[in-house]
Amino acid sequence: MFARVCSRIRSPVVRYIFAFKGGLFAFLGSLFVFSRAAFADWTPLITSDDFTGPQADLMTTVGGALIFVLIVMAAGMVINMLRGSR
Repeated sequence: MFARVCSRIRSPVVRYIFAFKGGLFAFLGSLFVFSRAAFADWTPLITSDDFTGPQADLMTTVGGALIFVLIVMAAGMVINMLRGSR
């Protein structure tokens, strides 16, 4: 439709205006979008609250590993005591 209108118009000035109408709308639209974005509040992509879950999981894992090490050490001490009493 747009190409038909441009081809029927004889004046080069009018053809030039019709050819850049889409570009003009794109330019004005981008000005509107970017000017609205400039007034938006900044929000960080990552906050410290994002790491509370992994931190709790890590602390649980470390606590479990330490308890496992303590149980193995206690078992070794008990075995060492029982061997020494024979």
